[in-house]
Amino acid sequence: MIPGILKLFHEHLALGMHASFEWTLWKVRKFFIFENMASTIKEFVNNCDLCNRANTKKIKPPLGKNIVPEMPILVWALDGAGPFPITSSGNRYVLVGVDLFSSLVVLKCIPAMNTENTIKFLWENIIAYYGLPEAVLTDHGSNLKI
Repeated sequence: MIPGILKLFHEHLALGMHASFEWTLWKVRKFFIFENMASTIKEFVNNCDLCNRANTKKIKPPLGKNIVPEMPILVWALDGAGPFPITSSGNRYVLVGVDLFSSLVVLKCIPAMNTENTIKFLWENIIAYYGLPEAVLTDHGSNLKI
């Protein structure tokens, strides 16, 4: 039974497409659990005749869960861009806030990419207008060190 499951998840076009060990393991784990699962799947994928003959590039699993907000303004993503040439008002960076539900974009030019400007942007341009979000996603850049 296990070889049939592995064949389905590794080879089926909609489920695996002769995917990598990691991808196949990730997909199988969503539905099944069995003893020595990782080593069994690794051996199955490494011995796949078609993959070995084609020397295919392997598909990697997603990095993490996708966050899908249930309504607007609950989850924001923040990032910064720059440095750009200094403007007449002394700004050389842009802070970007994106509501992940509606794709609403809020931009603010700032003179320096630092924690103080980032918090001020979040407070004055997002929280003051739209309320306190449930989550704010960032890339943990240096402008977010407290």
